[in-house]
Amino acid sequence: MAVPAAPNRRNGQNLQWLRAVDAGEYARAPTTKACSRRVACDKIAFAMGRRNRLNPLAIVFFVVILAYGYHGGFLRREFHWPWSGPGGPGDPVDSSRPEALPGRASQGQGERILAGVVERVADGDSLELRVGSSLERIRLVGIDAPEFSQPFGLEARDQLRRLCGGQSVQVVVFGRDRHGRWLADVYLRDRWVNGELVAGGYAWHFDRWDNSLELAQFQAQARREGRGLWARGDALPPWEWRDQHRE
Repeated sequence: MAVPAAPNRRNGQNLQWLRAVDAGEYARAPTTKACSRRVACDKIAFAMGRRNRLNPLAIVFFVVILAYGYHGGFLRREFHWPWSGPGGPGDPVDSSRPEALPGRASQGQGERILAGVVERVADGDSLELRVGSSLERIRLVGIDAPEFSQPFGLEARDQLRRLCGGQSVQVVVFGRDRHGRWLADVYLRDRWVNGELVAGGYAWHFDRWDNSLELAQFQAQARREGRGLWARGDALPPWEWRDQHRE
């Protein structure tokens, strides 16, 4: 059915025409020969725009879905800066260097920084770090914890788990060992996990390969005070124990 032309009269009849068109009752809409086609088109466009406007609830629902998708991660992609150092391009890297941290990080050492969540503690000096979608194996550099079959081996693992298990940490890496693990200092906010393990008597300073003065001082103090593994007079460094038990 053809839409009648809008009357070019007073506002009262225009309003009557607009209501009739809005209700779809085109047959009842008043007509006039004096109404121009331009006015009719403008009136119809206005009326149809009123009928087809978006429901505010639909807009709110759409915004909530977008926010949930972004927060849940399936609408958000991790952006990976290309990296030319160890690990190859595409490794997730936290570009912010820890400030005022103890250990080597305060001296500007380290090749790169990873940020993630500790997903598993393997033993007293190694863990697995969830970085984005990848799982990185971390070997705490500069220290050596007792093996599980040594005295204090399980206690060292449990202490590392208490310190950072399930926590968000920053890891300053210095390359990889022969097992493919990252050699790294681990930081929980302003706490240097490597140093705390040595200071508490849960690990040795691995001075065979590491020359950190701080770790050496932590070990000397823990030994004087008989902390942790130093409470035993026969404490054997893990590297010597491995040499003795190597087949």
